[in-house]
Amino acid sequence: MIATTVYKATMSKPSVIGLLLCAVTIAMIVVVIVRWKRSPAAWRVFFTLISAVLLICSISIVYTYIREYRSVFLPYKRGDYLEVDGVVRNYEKRTINQTHEQNDFEIDNVEFQLPGMSEYGYSLTESNGGIIREGMHLRIKYRFFRYENVILEIEIIEDDES
Repeated sequence: MIATTVYKATMSKPSVIGLLLCAVTIAMIVVVIVRWKRSPAAWRVFFTLISAVLLICSISIVYTYIREYRSVFLPYKRGDYLEVDGVVRNYEKRTINQTHEQNDFEIDNVEFQLPGMSEYGYSLTESNGGIIREGMHLRIKYRFFRYENVILEIEIIEDDES
């Protein structure tokens, strides 16, 4: 048997939207602080509320990113993951809406779903260039996180024809 690694999880970068939200939040808080005394009360209340909402959203995004990093990526790098080896079965392509497709499959009774919700997991569906197909022999390293098995490494297993 020859195993070829075709995917390995790497350190994910924070999303552009998350970074922009954090930057806008900081800018709003700075504006509120700088203009506090020179502004009408209505302006202060309005911008304080907007700043509070943006701050809560930013904290939520940062918390989620750190939690996923500590729960998925770090344990994977330490070798703390589950592994399944077998043939892809019950491969199903489903169209959720005009722009979203989902692929479900299982290997040795372990279920996987593409795209997953994790920043660190393999997420390419067949229509987006994904490599997983019915009947392929794969070895997948994964971790369970938030209701799904996050695919962290994929190896294609081929028979040795020597």
